[in-house]
Amino acid sequence: MTEENILHTPEAGLWETLAKYEIEIPDPVVEQLDQFCRLEWSWNEKVNLTRHTTYQKFVTRDLLDTLALSEFLAPGERVMDVGSGGGVPGILLAILRPDITVALAECVAKKAKILMEIVDEMRLPVYIFGGLGQDVLGNYKFHTLTFRAVASMKKILEWFRQDWDHFDRMLLVKGPRWINERGEARHYNLLRGLALRKLKEYTIPDMICEEKSSSEPEENENASEKKLSENRNGENLLIPSTLTEEGAKSFILQICPEKKLMANDLCRLSSWETAKSRDHRKDRSRRKNRTDDNPERL
Repeated sequence: MTEENILHTPEAGLWETLAKYEIEIPDPVVEQLDQFCRLEWSWNEKVNLTRHTTYQKFVTRDLLDTLALSEFLAPGERVMDVGSGGGVPGILLAILRPDITVALAECVAKKAKILMEIVDEMRLPVYIFGGLGQDVLGNYKFHTLTFRAVASMKKILEWFRQDWDHFDRMLLVKGPRWINERGEARHYNLLRGLALRKLKEYTIPDMICEEKSSSEPEENENASEKKLSENRNGENLLIPSTLTEEGAKSFILQICPEKKLMANDLCRLSSWETAKSRDHRKDRSRRKNRTDDNPERL
């Protein structure tokens, strides 16, 4: 048996990697996660979906981020993953949290079709919108929009600034540069009336040799902030500011209207009988209908 075949068996791959980082997940769920990896990596040979094509990177980047997000989702919550790309964290949330409703919004048509193939193959109750997330909100309401490696905070807030009647909050996975992004958003007055809270800070291990956290937008992939440090000989060195001795820091951020912020820093979620909006947007006529308008699975 070749080294590649050993790597892609569950015993030598996902199960072993989860044990290494002391992550306990029921075996049936691990089997689903492993199936997702195999399907995504297979499609990745044709279309660029992810750079995380080993179990090591899948667990330490994709899975850890998704587990961190899932801590703040309530049973029955309706979630839309915006700019889902290769299906992370959206599909992983659907696997880990079958008690919530998950939809994916992906504006790149070929990626949206692949996501549909994956969820159909896995028989997951996930709805795929082939379009922009803000277009989807012309028809549907969600409790939470999730964002990971999509864009800066400024861009995200600009995209959805007119849609807050159709969702309660945003949950963002960000690296340490979120503080700079917050400053930029404030400069453009995009956080007025909104409450930004850091819900969780955690470390992504085994990234000492990398220059950026996987939770940063890919458009900044070649531009990592650096700072001066001294080695044991007193020489100044440039090192990535996103790294610590243990690994890279990641953060779960929540943005919601100030009026919905509760004492525990979480957002008060709306009680909707259905995700279908009862009050369609008056300006929907100015939008291009890019979504697959079939509510059967949502």
